Amino acid sequence: MLLNLIEKQQQEQQENSLPLFTEMAIDFNTGETISKDGEVVKLTGKEALNVWIWKALKTERNRFKAYSSSFGSDIHKEIGYVYDRTVKEQLITSEIVDTLMVNPYILRVYDFNINYSDEDLTLNIKFKVDSIYGVAEQGVNNIAI
Repeated sequence: MLLNLIEKQQQEQQENSLPLFTEMAIDFNTGETISKDGEVVKLTGKEALNVWIWKALKTERNRFKAYSSSFGSDIHKEIGYVYDRTVKEQLITSEIVDTLMVNPYILRVYDFNINYSDEDLTLNIKFKVDSIYGVAEQGVNNIAI
C-alpha cells in the first residue's frame, strides 16, 4: 500500500516536470512516417511514447550518427552466441529494459512473455511498460535465434 502511494507520487512529480512527449507517427509495419495533406502526422503522450519504444527497440545502438549512444538496442549483438535458452531469455529481457529505461517518461518495464517459434527459429516477446501516461503493452517480434 505504501509502495503504491510512493510510486504514484513519483509518477505525478515526473508528469509535472516533463514536457508533453511528441513523436512523428509511423507505420509500424514499414517504419515509414505517416503524412496527411503533405504534413507529417505528430503524436503526443502515450501514442508518441509507443512510437519511441518501437524505434528504440528496432534501431541498432551506435549504428547511426543521428542518434546518441544511449539510443537503440543491442538485442541482436550476442544472441547468436548464447545457446542456453534461460541465459538467452535473461539477456534479451535485460537488454529491453536497458534500452527503454533511458527514457525519463518510462517508469518500469516488466511482465515479459517470450514465445519461441521452432518453425522459423525466431522468438516474439511481449511485455508491459509503465510510463507517466499509464500502462502500455509492447512487443518485439521475429528476433532470430
